[in-house]
Amino acid sequence: MMPVRLAALISHPIQYFAPLYRELARRPDISLTVFFCARGNVEGSFDSGFGRTVQWDTPLLGGYSSRFMQNLALRPDPQRFLGVVNPAVVGLLRRGKFDALWLHGYYGASHWLAIAAARTLHLPILLRTESTKSGKHGAAHMMKAALMRNIAGALYIGSRNRSLYESFGVPAQRMHFAPYSVDNRFFLQQAELFRGQRLQLRKRFGIVGEGPCILFAGKLIAKKQPQALLQAFQAVRAKHACTLLFAGDGELRPVLEAQVRDAQMMDVHFAGFLNQTEIGAAYACADIFVLPSLYDETWGLVVNEAMNFGLPVVLSDAVGCADDLLRQRENGFVVSASRFVIEGADAIAALVADAELRRAYGARSREIIAQWDVPHTADGIVAAAHSVVGVTRPH
Repeated sequence: MMPVRLAALISHPIQYFAPLYRELARRPDISLTVFFCARGNVEGSFDSGFGRTVQWDTPLLGGYSSRFMQNLALRPDPQRFLGVVNPAVVGLLRRGKFDALWLHGYYGASHWLAIAAARTLHLPILLRTESTKSGKHGAAHMMKAALMRNIAGALYIGSRNRSLYESFGVPAQRMHFAPYSVDNRFFLQQAELFRGQRLQLRKRFGIVGEGPCILFAGKLIAKKQPQALLQAFQAVRAKHACTLLFAGDGELRPVLEAQVRDAQMMDVHFAGFLNQTEIGAAYACADIFVLPSLYDETWGLVVNEAMNFGLPVVLSDAVGCADDLLRQRENGFVVSASRFVIEGADAIAALVADAELRRAYGARSREIIAQWDVPHTADGIVAAAHSVVGVTRPH
Protein backbone atom coordinates (compact mmCIF):
# COMPACT_ATOMS: atom_id res chain seq x y z
CA MET A 1 0.00 0.00 0.00
CA MET A 2 1.39 3.39 -0.99
CA PRO A 3 1.71 5.84 1.92
CA VAL A 4 -0.73 8.73 1.85
CA ARG A 5 1.06 12.08 1.76
CA LEU A 6 -0.96 13.95 4.36
CA ALA A 7 -0.65 17.68 5.07
CA ALA A 8 -1.97 18.67 8.51
CA LEU A 9 -2.83 22.30 9.26
CA ILE A 10 -3.20 23.46 12.85
CA SER A 11 -3.06 26.82 14.59
CA HIS A 12 -0.05 26.11 16.87
CA PRO A 13 1.74 23.25 18.66
CA ILE A 14 -0.53 21.70 21.31
CA GLN A 15 0.81 19.43 24.04
CA TYR A 16 -1.93 16.83 23.59
CA PHE A 17 -1.37 16.43 19.84
CA ALA A 18 2.41 15.99 19.66
CA PRO A 19 2.23 12.29 20.72
CA LEU A 20 -0.36 11.68 18.00
CA TYR A 21 1.86 13.25 15.32
CA ARG A 22 4.76 11.07 16.48
CA GLU A 23 2.60 7.96 16.35
CA LEU A 24 1.50 8.81 12.80
CA ALA A 25 5.11 9.49 11.79
CA ARG A 26 5.93 5.89 12.77
CA ARG A 27 3.22 4.49 10.50
CA PRO A 28 4.55 3.28 7.13
CA ASP A 29 1.23 3.95 5.41
CA ILE A 30 1.22 7.70 6.17
CA SER A 31 3.70 10.42 5.25
CA LEU A 32 2.73 13.30 7.54
CA THR A 33 3.79 16.94 7.41
CA VAL A 34 2.34 19.32 10.01
CA PHE A 35 2.06 23.02 9.18
CA PHE A 36 1.74 25.42 12.13
CA CYS A 37 0.20 28.87 11.74
CA ALA A 38 1.81 30.26 14.91
CA ARG A 39 4.42 29.26 17.50
CA GLY A 40 2.05 29.40 20.47
CA ASN A 41 3.58 27.98 23.66
CA VAL A 42 6.82 26.67 22.13
CA GLU A 43 8.83 29.44 23.83
CA GLY A 44 6.09 30.30 26.29
CA SER A 45 3.18 32.66 25.78
CA PHE A 46 0.48 34.29 27.83
CA ASP A 47 -2.58 32.08 28.34
CA SER A 48 -5.59 34.25 29.14
CA GLY A 49 -7.48 31.33 30.71
CA PHE A 50 -4.73 30.52 33.18
CA GLY A 51 -3.91 34.22 33.54
CA ARG A 52 -0.20 33.59 33.20
CA THR A 53 2.57 32.70 30.77
CA VAL A 54 2.61 28.99 29.96
CA GLN A 55 5.43 26.95 28.48
CA TRP A 56 4.75 23.23 28.42
CA ASP A 57 7.50 21.02 29.84
CA THR A 58 6.96 18.10 27.48
CA PRO A 59 8.35 18.29 23.91
CA LEU A 60 5.94 19.80 21.41
CA LEU A 61 8.22 19.29 18.41
CA GLY A 62 10.48 16.51 17.18
CA GLY A 63 9.72 12.99 16.06
CA TYR A 64 7.59 14.16 13.16
CA SER A 65 7.95 16.48 10.16
CA SER A 66 6.70 20.01 10.80
CA ARG A 67 7.06 23.54 9.56
CA PHE A 68 6.15 26.96 10.96
CA MET A 69 4.67 29.35 8.44
CA GLN A 70 5.16 33.10 8.61
CA ASN A 71 2.16 34.68 10.28
CA LEU A 72 1.27 38.05 8.74
CA ALA A 73 -1.50 38.84 11.23
CA LEU A 74 -1.42 42.37 12.63
CA ARG A 75 -2.39 40.96 16.03
CA PRO A 76 -1.14 37.37 16.13
CA ASP A 77 -3.47 35.17 18.18
CA PRO A 78 -4.41 31.55 17.37
CA GLN A 79 -7.82 32.14 18.97
CA ARG A 80 -8.84 34.91 16.53
CA PHE A 81 -9.93 34.53 12.88
CA LEU A 82 -7.49 37.21 11.72
CA GLY A 83 -4.91 36.15 14.29
CA VAL A 84 -3.49 33.51 11.91
CA VAL A 85 -2.89 34.78 8.39
CA ASN A 86 -0.43 32.53 6.55
CA PRO A 87 -0.65 33.00 2.77
CA ALA A 88 2.34 30.66 2.40
CA VAL A 89 0.03 27.69 3.00
CA VAL A 90 -1.26 27.97 -0.57
CA GLY A 91 2.16 27.52 -2.13
CA LEU A 92 3.17 24.82 0.33
CA LEU A 93 0.13 22.75 -0.57
CA ARG A 94 0.69 23.31 -4.28
CA ARG A 95 4.36 22.35 -4.21
CA GLY A 96 4.12 19.57 -1.63
CA LYS A 97 2.44 17.00 -3.89
CA PHE A 98 0.15 15.97 -1.06
CA ASP A 99 -2.69 13.48 -1.41
CA ALA A 100 -4.96 14.99 1.25
CA LEU A 101 -5.35 17.90 3.66
CA TRP A 102 -6.18 17.38 7.34
CA LEU A 103 -7.61 20.43 9.08
CA HIS A 104 -7.79 20.67 12.84
CA GLY A 105 -10.45 23.33 13.32
CA TYR A 106 -11.56 25.99 10.89
CA TYR A 107 -11.55 29.24 12.85
CA GLY A 108 -8.50 30.93 11.35
CA ALA A 109 -8.17 32.83 8.08
CA SER A 110 -5.40 30.41 7.11
CA HIS A 111 -7.76 27.46 7.37
CA TRP A 112 -9.96 29.02 4.72
CA LEU A 113 -6.97 29.83 2.52
CA ALA A 114 -6.05 26.17 2.77
CA ILE A 115 -9.61 25.07 1.96
CA ALA A 116 -9.61 27.25 -1.16
CA ALA A 117 -6.22 25.88 -2.20
CA ALA A 118 -7.33 22.29 -1.60
CA ARG A 119 -10.39 22.77 -3.80
CA THR A 120 -8.24 24.18 -6.59
CA LEU A 121 -5.76 21.30 -6.27
CA HIS A 122 -8.54 18.69 -5.93
CA LEU A 123 -7.17 17.62 -2.55
CA PRO A 124 -9.69 15.76 -0.36
CA ILE A 125 -10.16 17.46 3.02
CA LEU A 126 -10.33 15.67 6.37
CA LEU A 127 -11.77 17.73 9.21
CA ARG A 128 -11.17 17.20 12.92
CA THR A 129 -12.72 19.60 15.36
CA GLU A 130 -13.84 19.62 18.99
CA SER A 131 -17.11 21.42 18.22
CA THR A 132 -20.46 20.01 19.28
CA LYS A 133 -23.96 20.56 17.99
CA SER A 134 -25.35 23.98 18.84
CA GLY A 135 -28.67 25.75 18.39
CA LYS A 136 -26.85 28.95 17.48
CA HIS A 137 -27.04 30.36 13.97
CA GLY A 138 -25.37 33.26 12.25
CA ALA A 139 -22.01 33.76 10.54
CA ALA A 140 -20.28 30.91 12.39
CA HIS A 141 -23.07 28.50 11.47
CA MET A 142 -22.89 29.54 7.82
CA MET A 143 -19.11 28.99 7.83
CA LYS A 144 -19.57 25.51 9.25
CA ALA A 145 -22.24 24.67 6.68
CA ALA A 146 -19.97 25.82 3.83
CA LEU A 147 -17.11 23.76 5.20
CA MET A 148 -19.18 20.62 5.69
CA ARG A 149 -20.14 20.69 2.02
CA ASN A 150 -16.44 20.58 1.08
CA ILE A 151 -15.02 17.85 3.31
CA ALA A 152 -14.29 14.34 2.08
CA GLY A 153 -14.12 12.93 5.59
CA ALA A 154 -15.07 13.86 9.15
CA LEU A 155 -12.76 12.68 11.94
CA TYR A 156 -15.22 12.65 14.82
CA ILE A 157 -13.75 12.60 18.32
CA GLY A 158 -16.80 11.34 20.21
CA SER A 159 -20.60 11.10 20.25
CA ARG A 160 -21.45 14.79 20.56
CA ASN A 161 -18.94 15.73 17.89
CA ARG A 162 -20.45 13.13 15.55
CA SER A 163 -23.87 14.68 16.15
CA LEU A 164 -22.49 17.99 14.87
CA TYR A 165 -21.50 16.42 11.55
CA GLU A 166 -24.84 14.63 11.33
CA SER A 167 -26.69 17.92 11.87
CA PHE A 168 -24.96 19.31 8.78
CA GLY A 169 -25.87 16.29 6.70
CA VAL A 170 -22.47 14.60 6.53
CA PRO A 171 -23.27 10.99 5.52
CA ALA A 172 -22.19 8.10 7.73
CA GLN A 173 -19.82 6.69 5.11
CA ARG A 174 -17.76 9.90 5.27
CA MET A 175 -17.38 9.78 9.05
CA HIS A 176 -14.39 8.13 10.70
CA PHE A 177 -13.86 7.65 14.43
CA ALA A 178 -10.62 9.21 15.70
CA PRO A 179 -11.13 9.19 19.48
CA TYR A 180 -10.05 12.24 21.46
CA SER A 181 -7.13 10.92 23.41
CA VAL A 182 -4.19 11.81 25.59
CA ASP A 183 -0.89 9.95 25.76
CA ASN A 184 -2.14 7.16 28.02
CA ARG A 185 1.32 5.60 28.20
CA PHE A 186 2.77 8.82 29.64
CA PHE A 187 0.09 9.15 32.31
CA LEU A 188 0.17 5.47 33.22
CA GLN A 189 3.93 5.81 33.70
CA GLN A 190 3.28 8.82 35.94
CA ALA A 191 0.76 6.81 37.94
CA GLU A 192 3.30 4.02 38.41
CA LEU A 193 6.01 6.52 39.35
CA PHE A 194 3.87 7.96 42.14
CA ARG A 195 2.54 4.63 43.38
CA GLY A 196 2.94 4.34 47.16
CA GLN A 197 3.69 8.06 47.60
CA ARG A 198 0.17 9.22 48.38
CA LEU A 199 0.92 10.58 51.85
CA GLN A 200 4.04 12.44 50.70
CA LEU A 201 2.17 13.93 47.77
CA ARG A 202 -0.70 15.06 49.99
CA LYS A 203 1.79 16.80 52.27
CA ARG A 204 3.29 18.53 49.23
CA PHE A 205 -0.08 20.17 48.59
CA GLY A 206 -0.68 20.95 52.25
CA ILE A 207 -3.25 18.20 52.77
CA VAL A 208 -3.42 16.72 56.25
CA GLY A 209 -5.54 13.84 57.48
CA GLU A 210 -6.73 10.71 55.71
CA GLY A 211 -10.07 11.85 54.30
CA PRO A 212 -10.70 11.41 50.57
CA CYS A 213 -9.29 14.12 48.32
CA ILE A 214 -11.55 15.67 45.65
CA LEU A 215 -9.61 17.12 42.71
CA PHE A 216 -10.40 19.82 40.18
CA ALA A 217 -7.82 20.37 37.41
CA GLY A 218 -8.10 23.15 34.89
CA LYS A 219 -8.55 26.87 34.40
CA LEU A 220 -10.28 28.68 37.23
CA ILE A 221 -12.69 30.54 34.98
CA ALA A 222 -16.45 31.08 34.90
CA LYS A 223 -17.37 28.44 32.31
CA LYS A 224 -15.87 25.69 34.49
CA GLN A 225 -17.81 27.00 37.55
CA PRO A 226 -15.28 26.11 40.26
CA GLN A 227 -17.37 28.17 42.70
CA ALA A 228 -20.21 25.67 42.30
CA LEU A 229 -17.78 22.90 43.21
CA LEU A 230 -16.68 24.83 46.27
CA GLN A 231 -20.32 25.21 47.36
CA ALA A 232 -20.96 21.50 46.77
CA PHE A 233 -17.86 20.65 48.78
CA GLN A 234 -19.09 22.78 51.69
CA ALA A 235 -22.20 20.61 51.86
CA VAL A 236 -20.18 17.38 51.70
CA ARG A 237 -17.59 18.41 54.31
CA ALA A 238 -20.38 19.18 56.77
CA LYS A 239 -21.05 15.43 56.94
CA HIS A 240 -17.80 13.75 55.89
CA ALA A 241 -14.10 14.33 56.45
CA CYS A 242 -12.59 15.17 53.06
CA THR A 243 -10.41 17.71 51.28
CA LEU A 244 -10.66 19.70 48.05
CA LEU A 245 -7.67 20.42 45.83
CA PHE A 246 -7.77 22.99 43.02
CA ALA A 247 -4.96 22.37 40.50
CA GLY A 248 -4.95 25.29 38.11
CA ASP A 249 -5.00 29.04 37.88
CA GLY A 250 -7.18 31.75 36.45
CA GLU A 251 -9.17 34.88 37.15
CA LEU A 252 -11.40 33.22 39.77
CA ARG A 253 -8.56 32.00 41.96
CA PRO A 254 -8.46 35.09 44.21
CA VAL A 255 -12.25 34.97 44.53
CA LEU A 256 -12.14 31.32 45.57
CA GLU A 257 -9.28 31.92 47.99
CA ALA A 258 -11.21 34.77 49.62
CA GLN A 259 -14.28 32.55 50.03
CA VAL A 260 -12.15 29.82 51.57
CA ARG A 261 -10.55 32.28 54.01
CA ASP A 262 -13.88 33.82 54.99
CA ALA A 263 -15.40 30.39 55.66
CA GLN A 264 -12.21 29.17 57.40
CA MET A 265 -12.11 26.03 55.27
CA MET A 266 -8.71 24.64 56.14
CA ASP A 267 -9.44 21.56 54.03
CA VAL A 268 -9.38 23.43 50.70
CA HIS A 269 -6.01 23.76 48.94
CA PHE A 270 -4.71 25.56 45.85
CA ALA A 271 -1.85 23.96 43.94
CA GLY A 272 -1.68 26.65 41.26
CA PHE A 273 -0.77 25.86 37.66
CA LEU A 274 0.81 22.42 37.26
CA ASN A 275 2.69 21.56 34.08
CA GLN A 276 2.45 18.24 32.24
CA THR A 277 5.16 16.54 34.29
CA GLU A 278 3.71 17.96 37.53
CA ILE A 279 -0.02 17.31 37.20
CA GLY A 280 0.43 13.59 37.83
CA ALA A 281 1.23 14.30 41.47
CA ALA A 282 -2.22 15.85 41.92
CA TYR A 283 -4.01 12.93 40.27
CA ALA A 284 -1.98 10.45 42.32
CA CYS A 285 -2.96 11.96 45.66
CA ALA A 286 -6.63 12.35 44.71
CA ASP A 287 -9.51 9.96 45.29
CA ILE A 288 -12.23 11.58 43.16
CA PHE A 289 -12.02 13.80 40.07
CA VAL A 290 -14.64 16.46 39.39
CA LEU A 291 -15.30 18.68 36.36
CA PRO A 292 -18.39 20.84 36.96
CA SER A 293 -18.33 22.94 33.75
CA LEU A 294 -21.36 25.08 32.98
CA TYR A 295 -20.96 25.57 29.21
CA ASP A 296 -18.60 25.31 26.21
CA GLU A 297 -16.71 22.28 27.55
CA THR A 298 -16.58 20.52 24.19
CA TRP A 299 -14.62 17.56 25.60
CA GLY A 300 -12.41 17.89 28.70
CA LEU A 301 -9.14 16.01 28.20
CA VAL A 302 -8.35 16.32 31.91
CA VAL A 303 -10.99 13.60 32.35
CA ASN A 304 -8.92 11.27 30.15
CA GLU A 305 -5.89 12.07 32.30
CA ALA A 306 -7.70 11.44 35.58
CA MET A 307 -9.11 8.12 34.40
CA ASN A 308 -5.59 6.89 33.62
CA PHE A 309 -4.92 7.29 37.35
CA GLY A 310 -7.89 5.08 38.18
CA LEU A 311 -10.09 7.86 39.56
CA PRO A 312 -13.88 7.82 39.71
CA VAL A 313 -15.28 10.92 38.04
CA VAL A 314 -18.15 13.33 38.64
CA LEU A 315 -19.01 15.41 35.58
CA SER A 316 -21.63 17.95 34.70
CA ASP A 317 -23.78 17.21 31.67
CA ALA A 318 -22.13 20.17 29.91
CA VAL A 319 -18.84 18.23 29.67
CA GLY A 320 -18.57 16.88 26.13
CA CYS A 321 -16.82 13.62 27.00
CA ALA A 322 -19.52 12.60 29.50
CA ASP A 323 -21.45 10.66 26.86
CA ASP A 324 -18.40 8.55 25.96
CA LEU A 325 -16.11 8.23 28.97
CA LEU A 326 -18.56 8.11 31.84
CA ARG A 327 -20.84 5.16 32.43
CA GLN A 328 -23.44 6.28 34.95
CA ARG A 329 -22.95 4.41 38.23
CA GLU A 330 -20.12 2.36 36.72
CA ASN A 331 -17.19 4.77 36.93
CA GLY A 332 -18.90 7.88 38.24
CA PHE A 333 -21.85 10.21 37.96
CA VAL A 334 -23.15 12.74 35.44
CA VAL A 335 -25.15 15.53 37.07
CA SER A 336 -26.92 18.67 35.88
CA ALA A 337 -24.59 21.60 35.20
CA SER A 338 -27.22 24.11 36.30
CA ARG A 339 -27.94 22.15 39.50
CA PHE A 340 -24.39 21.13 40.25
CA VAL A 341 -24.32 22.54 43.78
CA ILE A 342 -27.07 20.12 44.84
CA GLU A 343 -26.65 17.16 42.50
CA GLY A 344 -22.86 17.39 42.50
CA ALA A 345 -22.79 17.39 46.28
CA ASP A 346 -24.90 14.22 46.38
CA ALA A 347 -22.65 12.44 43.86
CA ILE A 348 -19.44 13.50 45.59
CA ALA A 349 -20.85 12.52 49.00
CA ALA A 350 -21.73 9.03 47.74
CA LEU A 351 -18.11 8.50 46.68
CA VAL A 352 -16.58 10.12 49.74
CA ALA A 353 -18.60 7.89 52.03
CA ASP A 354 -17.76 4.58 50.32
CA ALA A 355 -14.14 3.51 49.77
CA GLU A 356 -15.16 0.30 48.01
CA LEU A 357 -17.33 2.25 45.56
CA ARG A 358 -14.39 4.54 44.80
CA ARG A 359 -12.16 1.55 44.17
CA ALA A 360 -14.66 -0.17 41.87
CA TYR A 361 -15.47 2.99 39.92
CA GLY A 362 -11.78 3.85 39.60
CA ALA A 363 -10.94 0.41 38.20
CA ARG A 364 -13.74 0.81 35.66
CA SER A 365 -12.34 4.21 34.66
CA ARG A 366 -9.05 2.57 33.72
CA GLU A 367 -10.82 -0.11 31.70
CA ILE A 368 -12.80 2.47 29.73
CA ILE A 369 -9.93 4.87 29.02
CA ALA A 370 -7.71 2.07 27.71
CA GLN A 371 -9.69 2.22 24.45
CA TRP A 372 -9.21 5.99 24.14
CA ASP A 373 -5.50 6.16 23.42
CA VAL A 374 -3.19 7.63 20.79
CA PRO A 375 -2.70 4.43 18.72
CA HIS A 376 -6.49 4.07 18.34
CA THR A 377 -6.72 7.70 17.23
CA ALA A 378 -3.93 7.18 14.72
CA ASP A 379 -5.72 4.08 13.39
CA GLY A 380 -8.80 6.19 12.67
CA ILE A 381 -6.85 8.91 10.90
CA VAL A 382 -4.87 6.45 8.78
CA ALA A 383 -8.06 4.63 7.75
CA ALA A 384 -9.79 7.92 6.91
CA ALA A 385 -6.85 9.19 4.86
CA HIS A 386 -6.69 6.03 2.78
CA SER A 387 -10.46 6.06 2.35
CA VAL A 388 -10.66 9.60 0.95
CA VAL A 389 -7.52 9.26 -1.15
CA GLY A 390 -8.72 5.95 -2.56
CA VAL A 391 -11.64 7.81 -4.09
CA THR A 392 -9.44 10.37 -5.86
CA ARG A 393 -6.11 8.62 -6.46
CA PRO A 394 -5.76 7.04 -9.91
CA HIS A 395 -5.31 3.26 -9.89
